[in-house]
Amino acid sequence: MSLTPEQIEIRRTGIGGSEIAAVLGESRFASPFDVWLSKTQGWRQEENEDMRRGTFLEGGIADWYAQRFSLVGKLDEHGTIKHATQPLAMCTPDRLVRFNIIPERRILSIKSPRRRSDAWGDEFSDRIPQEYALQLQWEYLVLNSHMKLDAEMHLAALLDGELIVYSIEPDKELQKWMLEYATSWWQRHVVANVAPPLDGSSQAAAWLKSKYPQDAGARRDASPHEIRLMLELEMAERAFDDADSQVELARSHLKMSMGDVARITAPNGSITWKADKNGKRSFKTNWRKS
Repeated sequence: MSLTPEQIEIRRTGIGGSEIAAVLGESRFASPFDVWLSKTQGWRQEENEDMRRGTFLEGGIADWYAQRFSLVGKLDEHGTIKHATQPLAMCTPDRLVRFNIIPERRILSIKSPRRRSDAWGDEFSDRIPQEYALQLQWEYLVLNSHMKLDAEMHLAALLDGELIVYSIEPDKELQKWMLEYATSWWQRHVVANVAPPLDGSSQAAAWLKSKYPQDAGARRDASPHEIRLMLELEMAERAFDDADSQVELARSHLKMSMGDVARITAPNGSITWKADKNGKRSFKTNWRKS
């Protein structure tokens, strides 16, 4: 969902549904440091292709969901909503479902990942990626303070070209814990303006580049702290180079063994080496979570 400038400014005053997993350290896409940057300095991640993809496909997925459940004309869009008594908690739901007879609304979240991973269960399972599960619980916490909600939430996902709808039940105990943690995190890092530990995210790298765009030309010996960091970096780079070499060797051996086979499966996951319409083969791994 695209946000207006007003919504973006409002989001600086609290934690949204797409941010709560990052605050809790459970997001694949952002970190607590990224959220701190956005709240204290207005830092925003540049829109990428996956984000644009989601924006373009959201409306179509919503229409598909509405047609499947005979809900055409009953999916409402809302702006950013704050919790009635805990304004730190906010969300911008993708859609809210209206029903004819009952007053309850159903939360509908919409996702269109580029690739399906093992974090997604089948249509008879409620297993979805952790950050999306936490986002739905957070949205329920916020919206339930304003209106009556249905006893289940839906996540509609476009996976491998198919519309899969997952049913998620609210967990009040989890929501309470999330709010307590988020409130403590906000006081500790945003109100006190103390940055969480710097991480290796692309957002952190971009922020450092903007903070120090040029060098001053000075030279000096490294401090003891910098010497330790340099040693850590050297070991990490050497380990990365060794691992990269081992990865490429293992890939080559597997390609040789697979020959013209498109997919193989094993207890730890699967590998595909499929050709596209132009005949170009792409090698992909899909590992099962332990």
